[in-house]
Amino acid sequence: MASQYLFSQTIISIKFERTYMNMKTIIKVHREGRYFVAVDLLTNVADQGLSEEEAMQNLKKGLEEHYELLIELTPRDHKLTYLDIEVDNLVKNSSAVSS
Repeated sequence: MASQYLFSQTIISIKFERTYMNMKTIIKVHREGRYFVAVDLLTNVADQGLSEEEAMQNLKKGLEEHYELLIELTPRDHKLTYLDIEVDNLVKNSSAVSS
């Protein structure tokens, strides 16, 4: 049986406890059988849930752990910094995005 896909893109904010950084990412949510699957388009990290909201919450936790691990694995002599880019207008004007 072929999977049915419900595509939508949503912006989620992630707050990292140790770095006090807030970021937005674009995720794609689709349905596979009885589960919703949320995939971060930047990292390809994915998670699932019985509802779209549960899949996004699970993905949020997974992304927090993903970035926390990346930060922990960065050598101490390497500099971590922030780069701000503007994508809000692109996302808001896309017909594929739901909020």
